[in-house]
Amino acid sequence: MLKLQKNIYENSQRTILMDAVPLEVPLCVCIEPSNICNFKCRMCFHGNNETDPKAKPLQNMPSDIFDKTLNDMKAWVSDTEKKIKLVKLYSLGEPLLHPDICDWIKRLKKADVCDSIEITTNGSLLSKDVAEKMVNYGLDTLRISVYGVTDQEQKRVTQSHVSPEEIRNNVKYLQEYKAAKHKNYPTVYAKMIDMHNDESEKFIKSYTGIADQVGLDEAFELTSGEEDVFSKMFGDDNAIRSPKAL
Repeated sequence: MLKLQKNIYENSQRTILMDAVPLEVPLCVCIEPSNICNFKCRMCFHGNNETDPKAKPLQNMPSDIFDKTLNDMKAWVSDTEKKIKLVKLYSLGEPLLHPDICDWIKRLKKADVCDSIEITTNGSLLSKDVAEKMVNYGLDTLRISVYGVTDQEQKRVTQSHVSPEEIRNNVKYLQEYKAAKHKNYPTVYAKMIDMHNDESEKFIKSYTGIADQVGLDEAFELTSGEEDVFSKMFGDDNAIRSPKAL
């Protein structure tokens, strides 16, 4: 059953860190398969001439680094007999750009070092082959970050030529394949930054019945840097700073 959330994270069950420390193993391990991205979103450092050079070198994670990380996690679990709650295979880049991303899902699952594996992606590279492997290899959660549901808005925000329909069709195929295989996972969350206009409503309608959950996130502004992220994202600085938006 689809659930609509204003903030897609608000209903998740979380461990209160102050009640859990000291930890024997991390609650969450974040692994960045790639800090490269095929989108150049206006509000992101990938589309920001001011901050992009500071993030270099842009590259995929070498396989030996992942091997060491996985071995370290195996050692933690073996020593403590406790599993990591969550492993996230993403950070600042597009994780599906890494050619081994599906193999990493498979290896993490086989190692049984965590309760859940999660990926956040823009969905543009979610090919049929990748979608099928995500289902077959046991990915638990797939978050799709949507930046526009009209061609004009998608191109304006992402500065790419990937259409919203391509991304929606990619998600739709994964869900159809998952159903055909009688699998419940990965749980698919579709989310978009609330534009406070018709684009948000169109997004909800577009992904209702496709994603397992649909949610709207609020934009936030990083304090570092001289460029105005809100202005880049929304095109109207005054609109996003209104009480309605905040």
